[in-house]
Amino acid sequence: MEVHFLKIDGIPGLYRGFGTVITAAIPAKISQKLMVQGYSGHAKYNGGLDVACKVLKSDGIRGLYRGFGQSVMSYSPSSAVWWASYGSSQRVIWSTGYDLLPWKQRLEICIGTAWGLHYLSYWS
Repeated sequence: MEVHFLKIDGIPGLYRGFGTVITAAIPAKISQKLMVQGYSGHAKYNGGLDVACKVLKSDGIRGLYRGFGQSVMSYSPSSAVWWASYGSSQRVIWSTGYDLLPWKQRLEICIGTAWGLHYLSYWS
């Protein structure tokens, strides 16, 4: 049986990545500007709305989307690969007709993973 996982999940994943970047571009630009000003020692912006107004005034709408192409080129392919692997593995797991792991064991794995991520983020 041949599975066309790129056509089924990969291409839509590519578009999902593009949509995510479109939606997140402006908030990401605003948060980047606010984060960078913290390192310089003096505040250039007074909140997110101030950032948007000043960028629009100086650079226009293109200023809010500066770096958009690089974001699309880096995020969309990874989204396509993620969705393709997710979709194909989901079909393999659920095609067996029974759960591979009991729900209690799945919950224990999730809790253990959460503790492990907490440990890594706290001690790194």
